[in-house]
Amino acid sequence: MSRKKPDPPPPAPRFRSDDVVADVVDRDPRAKDVLLSFGLPCFKCIVAYDETLAEGCAPLLLNVDEIVARLNALPPLDAPGGAGGA
Repeated sequence: MSRKKPDPPPPAPRFRSDDVVADVVDRDPRAKDVLLSFGLPCFKCIVAYDETLAEGCAPLLLNVDEIVARLNALPPLDAPGGAGGA
């Protein structure tokens, strides 16, 4: 009787609410469009280098979990369909 191998754990999310805004945009330039679609223009501001996504969302009463989910739904840049993919 053969044992089924356990499924590998899901990959760690690429983006988290405690990521600094500038780091998010550096990691994936398409994040700008996601942030703007939620009305979060923080990446244009000097605080982007010190403020996390959660901190940027708080004063605007935005749901950081929704934004992080949308960011994590972006295909990786090196994947087919990603901005840097083949």
